[in-house]
Amino acid sequence: MKKIIWFLMDNRMGSVGQAKGIIQALDKERYEIVEKKIDYNRLANLPNFLLGKSLLGVTAATRKELRAPWPDLAVSISRRTVPAARFIKKASGGMTKLIQLMHPGKSGLKDFSLAAVPEHDRGKTPAPNIFYITGCPHRVTPEALAEAAGKWSETFASLPRPLTAVIVGGAIKNIGMGCGSRAGKMEQHSSGKPAVQEELCRGCHRCAKECGSDAITYDANNKAVIDYEKCKGCGRCIGACNFDAIYSIDSSANEELDRKMAEYAAAVCAGRPCFHISLVQDISPNCDCHGENDAPILPDIGMFASFDPVALDQACADACLNAQPLPNSQLGQNLAKPGWNCHHDNFKDSNPNVEWKATLEQAEKIGMGTRQYVLKKV
Repeated sequence: MKKIIWFLMDNRMGSVGQAKGIIQALDKERYEIVEKKIDYNRLANLPNFLLGKSLLGVTAATRKELRAPWPDLAVSISRRTVPAARFIKKASGGMTKLIQLMHPGKSGLKDFSLAAVPEHDRGKTPAPNIFYITGCPHRVTPEALAEAAGKWSETFASLPRPLTAVIVGGAIKNIGMGCGSRAGKMEQHSSGKPAVQEELCRGCHRCAKECGSDAITYDANNKAVIDYEKCKGCGRCIGACNFDAIYSIDSSANEELDRKMAEYAAAVCAGRPCFHISLVQDISPNCDCHGENDAPILPDIGMFASFDPVALDQACADACLNAQPLPNSQLGQNLAKPGWNCHHDNFKDSNPNVEWKATLEQAEKIGMGTRQYVLKKV
């Protein structure tokens, strides 16, 4: 009899892609694969330690899908699916084993037989059930690469060698941050290291649970304390705090980070022929490194490509600025608030702290490319 495996997948293409990579590799003669679509309600924005082993954060339609007979194994992808996975194990009386892709958080880790965690998160809550992986699961095989090489070989035949980079996503951000070393990532974020206003701290511990570096502890008065040797300056704790107790010491930190990313990207591309592809879809309200990201703020727009990463990012940004906000998103909810100070900028209306234009200004200033472009639809 085949073992039954449920894959708990939400609407994030990054998460779906990882799940599909594992599904592709599994022996279908031994396993029956069932894909379970997870849709969230507003309670999903609560931290996982409050949601616990429950379905409080998912819609009624999803709850109907997650019921007996229970699977032998449930694979959850991303931290937001963790409460549902833990519920399944509890409801099955412990029969269902759990595997998590990415760190499930301190409160839920013990319920998983295995957590496959990216190497860059090594050291975050070490445990015997954590398996560190380089990169993430995917569907790229030698056969697929060979097929793609055949299709594109004539197109790129006349280009100088070496052909170095194809970046899928926001080009400058993914080159500058993605190709930076761990130390480089820390340096880019360094001006954003936060501080704690003790009189506002409630000791709820939410900031520590969101911290990806275990940099936050609590003193004898249950007030948050930041270890600046461990802190990367990513700012996730600022967004996690509901009481404005954590703030950025440097008010220009976001702009400095955006300009540093352009400089790092320029260093990577210097002297190398590059072609860039950006998929403008699943446009999240926060940086995609945030585990608590909410629903997309804009509809999927399409695919853009260019040899100039600056022109490419400007074209993608312009397309987003001209798109209609999705109503049940952070952006849509902000615009619907009475008295909202509209910026006429979909990014800043979603998060007024972003300084996205600084990246493009800096990239153009240092000669990485131009913000002028001609859009050709194919």
